[in-house]
Amino acid sequence: MDTKKLNVKGIVRPESKRLMGHPEYVVSIRDYTTYQFKPYGRNSKYFRALAEEKKILATKCKRHGFFLPPRPFCPDCQSPDMEWIDYTNQPAQVKTASICKFAGKAFLDETPFLLGFIQMGEAKTVMSSVVKLSEDSAENTRMLNKLMDTRRYMELNGRKVEPRFISHPQYTVRDIYFIVTDKEWLNTLK
Repeated sequence: MDTKKLNVKGIVRPESKRLMGHPEYVVSIRDYTTYQFKPYGRNSKYFRALAEEKKILATKCKRHGFFLPPRPFCPDCQSPDMEWIDYTNQPAQVKTASICKFAGKAFLDETPFLLGFIQMGEAKTVMSSVVKLSEDSAENTRMLNKLMDTRRYMELNGRKVEPRFISHPQYTVRDIYFIVTDKEWLNTLK
């Protein structure tokens, strides 16, 4: 096998803590880029609406209610008879959030960031999305650092948020993010 094609940078040594007690594992260290062909199938409508129409679509089962992210089949009764509903203007709040101080290579430049689980309207499910405290990147980072330093991150739970759409969509879940709207609370982080 030609290891030059794989860009192998080395092998993790058997005594390394990175193997977490499994010295029989072979783990290569590589610098690589992957390309994925990822068909969205019946959820394509959701990603098109995010990117092209700046809308959030949910699906509704006549018997079991709303689902966001949308489901092509009802998780409760398996019915494929799902109605697409514009959910963009539904009230939204943070159910819970995590502060990500490190991430994979694709997100490394964006750390730290908030990953929130967002409840919208009457949806039975929550969607995960980046949550911002400010539209300004530098101010968002300052406010996020203060939130971490003062250990006030639990105060995010229940905060109202509004959806925002990126200017150059990529037809992924990252085409949308949410911003906290509670100005009084945000001022305590400035």
